[in-house]
Amino acid sequence: MGTLQIKEQIQRWSRPLCQAIFYLLTARYALPRRYREPLFLIGLSEQDISDMLGRIRTVAQWKDRWQTYAFTLLEQAGPLAAIDTVQTAPLLKRAAAGLYLSQLLLPWGSPEKEKLLWMARDAYKRYVALQKNAITPVCVKAGGQEIAGYLEFPKASQGPGVLILPPIGATKEEMTVLSEAFVQAGFVALRVDLPGSGDSSGPLTLDTEKFCCTAIDYLLARPEVTSTKVVMVGISFGAYWMVKTMAVDDRVAGGVGISIPAFHQGEWDRLKRSYWLRLQQCFKQPTIDATKPLAIQMTLYGVINIVKSPLLAFHGGRDTVSHPETARLIRENVGGPLELHVYRRERHGCLGKLRTEIIPRTLVWSAQRLAGCLKPITQVHAV
Repeated sequence: MGTLQIKEQIQRWSRPLCQAIFYLLTARYALPRRYREPLFLIGLSEQDISDMLGRIRTVAQWKDRWQTYAFTLLEQAGPLAAIDTVQTAPLLKRAAAGLYLSQLLLPWGSPEKEKLLWMARDAYKRYVALQKNAITPVCVKAGGQEIAGYLEFPKASQGPGVLILPPIGATKEEMTVLSEAFVQAGFVALRVDLPGSGDSSGPLTLDTEKFCCTAIDYLLARPEVTSTKVVMVGISFGAYWMVKTMAVDDRVAGGVGISIPAFHQGEWDRLKRSYWLRLQQCFKQPTIDATKPLAIQMTLYGVINIVKSPLLAFHGGRDTVSHPETARLIRENVGGPLELHVYRRERHGCLGKLRTEIIPRTLVWSAQRLAGCLKPITQVHAV
């Protein structure tokens, strides 16, 4: 058999083999846990996801099935919008989640992925528009830039403040599970798009902690916020800017960082192309080569040691982005109290532990940090 025939045989059998593996994974496990857990982060129920995974049997079907799911919900929401907002809102929220999930397997930066992400954000904005007493979109001016975010209120309409920062390339809409957990626990939650991402203007700059300080200004000025300080929560890239903000703003009572990157040389060397593409998009640079001189200036060396507020950190033992070595560096250099949890089997983002362990622990820890930072009763206005 010649070389050309061997190649043809490999091509002939490789695709069916990949499809068979995907079929077995979805049929037996409804996807492995490390792929399944991220699906819950934007607000769909386990039943919704399990039902859909039961119908997906090929990689090609992934986008089409989730897209069809979302479009069906949008069609149902259309006629109801003017007459029944109670029924319309959850349809729009589920549609946004479906559109987000439909793009997960598409390559970063592709036009189709960008289109689906835009559609997902648009559907979520329509959902927010129907939540007048629970969520409100905000736009804050910060040194010539605009901070876009959602301010979310608990049932009591007021409570201590928390600022939530998403990972690189992610948006405020993807922080639904975190923000909803805080709101249900009685916090006022502000989740924002970092510069260069989502609806916030860009580009990302090397002093984006100033952007975060302006977000804190806004949050603490709200009459619904009963605390004089805030807790910050960040995932990955968001956790990096959280630490940078804690180093310059003493109004941060504590920070919760999930997979904090220190951005040392070892992390830059291991960074995948998909992350460089996201950095390129955030910095608004024409190429990855033009992005690198800016990006490699980011580091927590000389920063983490001056952070005095308490830090709650979570790291994955199998993280290839924020390497486990980073957890050691943080532990040895942090200037304030540190509570560090390393999950040996978790990867970047610790998504397998987020709902079951990280969020419950974070809520208790955050309430303890803000318990002694409440405004005098005369400063808390009726809302």
